[in-house]
Amino acid sequence: GENEFEPSKEDLIMLEKQTKFFVDILKKELKKHKVDADVFIGGSFAKGTILRKNAYDVDIYVRFKKEESISAYLEVILQEICLGKKIEMNRIHGSRDYFQVHRGNKLILEIIPVKKIKNQKEAENVTDLSYFHVNYVKKKINKKLAEEIRKTKAFCVAQGIYWAEIYVQGLSGYSIEC
Repeated sequence: GENEFEPSKEDLIMLEKQTKFFVDILKKELKKHKVDADVFIGGSFAKGTILRKNAYDVDIYVRFKKEESISAYLEVILQEICLGKKIEMNRIHGSRDYFQVHRGNKLILEIIPVKKIKNQKEAENVTDLSYFHVNYVKKKINKKLAEEIRKTKAFCVAQGIYWAEIYVQGLSGYSIEC
């Protein structure tokens, strides 16, 4: 039977469709502005370890080659997209600001600006390493392991120790996956 911690097929199809829809628009807009940046999907959705929830969040990273003020730069591009399509967007303050884009009441896309780095020593911010984390986990994981990871995440959520945010001081998804 279906694993109780895994999103339903309908949810996975919705996540896939909505994420692809936004990523395609974002890539077009970056190209239009002649921005040298790659877009990649990260987090537990990309790794196949996303937990079943009432509302999901999917991480979309924009890897910039340019060095400075990538949050401000990304904000201009996202505002253009969101205003044109009447999509709600919020700026979230963090060690580097990122953006939440609302897609209905079941999905928030987190659009995160990162530096395109070749090796991990160049990282200015922990999110700059996300690209490497996603690829590492995707190389190592299989269906059985993904199931075990989801169970562990669900246990940590129940104990109130999941999420790496400073105010929670819990385990990150990546630390659980490792």
